Amino acid sequence: LADRCALSLALPLHIGQSVRVSDGAGLRGGRDREDPTSEARRFDALLSLVAANVPEFEVWRLDRHYGDEFDSKVLTLSEAWVSAMSHLFDEDDQPLLVDTVWPRILQVVEVAILVSDILWSDEAREADFAIVDGFASAGFVCDLTESRASIRTLLPWMGPETVAAAQGEVEQHSRSRGFGVEDIDWSGAGSSFIGLSVRPLDLVPTPRP
Repeated sequence: LADRCALSLALPLHIGQSVRVSDGAGLRGGRDREDPTSEARRFDALLSLVAANVPEFEVWRLDRHYGDEFDSKVLTLSEAWVSAMSHLFDEDDQPLLVDTVWPRILQVVEVAILVSDILWSDEAREADFAIVDGFASAGFVCDLTESRASIRTLLPWMGPETVAAAQGEVEQHSRSRGFGVEDIDWSGAGSSFIGLSVRPLDLVPTPRP
Protein backbone atom coordinates (compact mmCIF):
# COMPACT_ATOMS: atom_id res chain seq x y z
CA LEU A 1 0.00 0.00 0.00
CA ALA A 2 2.65 2.53 0.97
CA ASP A 3 4.34 2.25 -2.43
CA ARG A 4 1.09 2.92 -4.26
CA CYS A 5 -0.09 5.88 -2.23
CA ALA A 6 2.86 8.26 -1.94
CA LEU A 7 2.12 11.81 -3.00
CA SER A 8 3.40 14.83 -4.74
CA LEU A 9 0.58 16.51 -6.65
CA ALA A 10 -2.95 17.71 -6.05
CA LEU A 11 -5.28 17.53 -9.04
CA PRO A 12 -8.72 19.21 -8.88
CA LEU A 13 -11.62 16.93 -9.77
CA HIS A 14 -15.13 17.72 -10.86
CA ILE A 15 -16.54 16.43 -7.60
CA GLY A 16 -14.99 19.41 -5.84
CA GLN A 17 -12.16 17.74 -4.00
CA SER A 18 -8.47 17.61 -4.81
CA VAL A 19 -6.82 14.21 -5.05
CA ARG A 20 -3.13 13.65 -4.51
CA VAL A 21 -1.44 11.15 -6.78
CA SER A 22 1.87 9.29 -6.85
CA ASP A 23 3.32 10.18 -10.21
CA GLY A 24 6.72 11.23 -8.88
CA ALA A 25 6.39 14.86 -9.93
CA GLY A 26 8.09 17.55 -7.88
CA LEU A 27 6.50 20.36 -5.92
CA ARG A 28 6.38 23.92 -7.17
CA GLY A 29 9.17 25.03 -4.88
CA GLY A 30 11.18 21.96 -3.96
CA ARG A 31 13.71 22.17 -1.09
CA ASP A 32 16.17 19.84 0.55
CA ARG A 33 14.62 17.37 2.93
CA GLU A 34 14.26 18.79 6.42
CA ASP A 35 15.73 17.14 9.49
CA PRO A 36 12.92 15.10 11.13
CA THR A 37 13.50 16.67 14.53
CA SER A 38 13.18 20.16 13.09
CA GLU A 39 10.11 19.11 11.14
CA ALA A 40 8.49 17.64 14.25
CA ARG A 41 9.03 20.88 16.15
CA ARG A 42 7.31 22.90 13.44
CA PHE A 43 4.42 20.44 13.27
CA ASP A 44 4.13 20.14 17.04
CA ALA A 45 0.52 21.31 17.28
CA LEU A 46 -0.78 18.81 14.74
CA LEU A 47 1.52 16.00 15.89
CA SER A 48 0.37 16.50 19.49
CA LEU A 49 -3.22 15.99 18.38
CA VAL A 50 -2.25 12.93 16.34
CA ALA A 51 -0.26 11.36 19.17
CA ALA A 52 -2.91 12.06 21.80
CA ASN A 53 -5.75 10.67 19.70
CA VAL A 54 -3.84 7.67 18.36
CA PRO A 55 -1.08 6.72 20.84
CA GLU A 56 -0.64 3.49 18.88
CA PHE A 57 1.39 5.44 16.32
CA GLU A 58 4.24 5.90 18.79
CA VAL A 59 4.10 2.24 19.85
CA TRP A 60 4.23 1.11 16.23
CA ARG A 61 7.09 3.53 15.48
CA LEU A 62 9.19 2.02 18.24
CA ASP A 63 8.31 -1.49 17.08
CA ARG A 64 10.09 -0.72 13.82
CA HIS A 65 13.37 0.17 15.52
CA TYR A 66 16.43 -2.04 15.02
CA GLY A 67 18.75 -0.31 17.46
CA ASP A 68 20.89 1.41 14.84
CA GLU A 69 21.45 4.92 13.48
CA PHE A 70 18.59 4.56 11.03
CA ASP A 71 15.94 4.40 13.75
CA SER A 72 13.61 7.38 13.73
CA LYS A 73 14.32 9.86 16.51
CA VAL A 74 10.86 11.41 16.65
CA LEU A 75 7.33 10.76 15.49
CA THR A 76 6.56 12.59 12.26
CA LEU A 77 3.41 12.44 10.15
CA SER A 78 5.08 10.26 7.53
CA GLU A 79 6.50 7.98 10.22
CA ALA A 80 3.03 7.62 11.76
CA TRP A 81 1.56 6.58 8.42
CA VAL A 82 4.33 4.17 7.43
CA SER A 83 4.53 2.50 10.83
CA ALA A 84 0.77 1.95 10.92
CA MET A 85 0.34 0.15 7.61
CA SER A 86 1.28 -3.35 8.73
CA HIS A 87 -1.15 -3.08 11.64
CA LEU A 88 -4.19 -1.63 9.87
CA PHE A 89 -4.64 -3.92 6.85
CA ASP A 90 -4.48 -7.66 6.31
CA GLU A 91 -2.80 -9.33 3.33
CA ASP A 92 -5.95 -8.75 1.25
CA ASP A 93 -5.93 -4.99 1.98
CA GLN A 94 -8.91 -5.31 4.30
CA PRO A 95 -8.92 -3.04 7.38
CA LEU A 96 -8.09 -4.35 10.83
CA LEU A 97 -8.83 -2.75 14.22
CA VAL A 98 -12.01 -1.32 12.72
CA ASP A 99 -13.85 -0.73 15.98
CA THR A 100 -10.89 0.46 18.01
CA VAL A 101 -8.16 2.34 16.15
CA TRP A 102 -9.61 3.32 12.77
CA PRO A 103 -12.34 5.62 14.18
CA ARG A 104 -9.68 7.65 16.00
CA ILE A 105 -7.39 7.74 12.97
CA LEU A 106 -10.22 9.02 10.80
CA GLN A 107 -10.92 11.77 13.33
CA VAL A 108 -7.40 13.15 12.93
CA VAL A 109 -7.40 12.55 9.17
CA GLU A 110 -10.50 14.76 8.91
CA VAL A 111 -8.67 17.59 10.68
CA ALA A 112 -5.45 17.02 8.75
CA ILE A 113 -7.27 17.37 5.42
CA LEU A 114 -8.52 20.78 6.52
CA VAL A 115 -4.98 21.76 7.55
CA SER A 116 -3.65 20.60 4.18
CA ASP A 117 -6.25 22.73 2.40
CA ILE A 118 -5.04 25.80 4.30
CA LEU A 119 -1.45 25.06 3.31
CA TRP A 120 -2.32 24.36 -0.34
CA SER A 121 -3.79 27.84 -0.66
CA ASP A 122 -0.33 29.31 -0.03
CA GLU A 123 2.21 28.45 -2.71
CA ALA A 124 5.07 29.13 -0.31
CA ARG A 125 3.79 26.37 1.99
CA GLU A 126 3.48 23.63 -0.60
CA ALA A 127 6.23 21.50 0.90
CA ASP A 128 4.36 21.52 4.21
CA PHE A 129 1.15 20.74 2.35
CA ALA A 130 2.87 17.67 0.91
CA ILE A 131 3.77 16.44 4.38
CA VAL A 132 0.24 16.80 5.75
CA ASP A 133 -1.41 15.48 2.60
CA GLY A 134 0.94 12.51 2.55
CA PHE A 135 -0.45 11.58 5.95
CA ALA A 136 -4.10 12.28 5.18
CA SER A 137 -5.49 12.15 1.63
CA ALA A 138 -2.52 10.57 -0.12
CA GLY A 139 -1.77 8.39 2.89
CA PHE A 140 -4.58 6.87 4.90
CA VAL A 141 -7.41 7.84 2.53
CA CYS A 142 -5.60 6.43 -0.50
CA ASP A 143 -4.92 3.22 1.42
CA LEU A 144 -8.47 2.70 2.59
CA THR A 145 -9.89 3.21 -0.91
CA GLU A 146 -7.93 0.31 -2.39
CA SER A 147 -11.06 -1.85 -2.31
CA ARG A 148 -14.80 -1.39 -2.21
CA ALA A 149 -15.04 -3.60 0.87
CA SER A 150 -12.57 -1.44 2.76
CA ILE A 151 -14.49 1.72 1.92
CA ARG A 152 -17.80 0.17 2.97
CA THR A 153 -16.30 -0.99 6.27
CA LEU A 154 -14.82 2.37 7.25
CA LEU A 155 -17.40 4.70 5.72
CA PRO A 156 -19.42 5.20 8.93
CA TRP A 157 -16.38 6.75 10.68
CA MET A 158 -15.45 9.12 7.85
CA GLY A 159 -16.12 12.83 8.24
CA PRO A 160 -17.31 14.94 5.29
CA GLU A 161 -13.81 16.03 4.24
CA THR A 162 -12.58 12.46 4.36
CA VAL A 163 -15.54 11.26 2.30
CA ALA A 164 -14.81 13.90 -0.34
CA ALA A 165 -11.14 12.89 -0.37
CA ALA A 166 -12.10 9.21 -0.66
CA GLN A 167 -14.36 9.97 -3.60
CA GLY A 168 -11.50 11.86 -5.20
CA GLU A 169 -9.15 8.92 -4.77
CA VAL A 170 -11.71 6.50 -6.20
CA GLU A 171 -12.33 8.77 -9.17
CA GLN A 172 -8.62 9.20 -9.83
CA HIS A 173 -7.81 5.49 -9.62
CA SER A 174 -11.03 4.05 -11.04
CA ARG A 175 -9.33 2.42 -14.02
CA SER A 176 -6.58 0.68 -12.04
CA ARG A 177 -8.87 -0.39 -9.20
CA GLY A 178 -11.79 -1.46 -11.36
CA PHE A 179 -14.53 0.56 -9.68
CA GLY A 180 -15.73 4.15 -9.59
CA VAL A 181 -17.55 6.56 -7.30
CA GLU A 182 -20.92 5.40 -8.62
CA ASP A 183 -20.14 1.81 -7.59
CA ILE A 184 -20.07 2.69 -3.89
CA ASP A 185 -23.13 3.32 -1.71
CA TRP A 186 -22.04 6.42 0.18
CA SER A 187 -25.32 6.85 2.07
CA GLY A 188 -23.92 5.52 5.36
CA ALA A 189 -21.04 7.98 5.42
CA GLY A 190 -20.39 9.62 8.78
CA SER A 191 -23.10 7.78 10.68
CA SER A 192 -20.65 7.03 13.51
CA PHE A 193 -18.26 9.93 13.00
CA ILE A 194 -17.57 12.28 15.91
CA GLY A 195 -15.49 15.31 14.99
CA LEU A 196 -12.71 16.67 17.16
CA SER A 197 -13.24 20.08 18.76
CA VAL A 198 -10.20 21.79 17.30
CA ARG A 199 -9.55 24.68 14.92
CA PRO A 200 -7.51 23.58 11.89
CA LEU A 201 -5.92 27.02 11.69
CA ASP A 202 -4.40 26.47 15.13
CA LEU A 203 -2.70 23.31 13.85
CA VAL A 204 -0.93 24.81 10.84
CA PRO A 205 2.83 24.22 11.19
CA THR A 206 5.16 27.16 11.60
CA PRO A 207 7.01 28.11 8.41
CA ARG A 208 10.32 26.48 7.71
CA PRO A 209 13.24 28.89 8.28
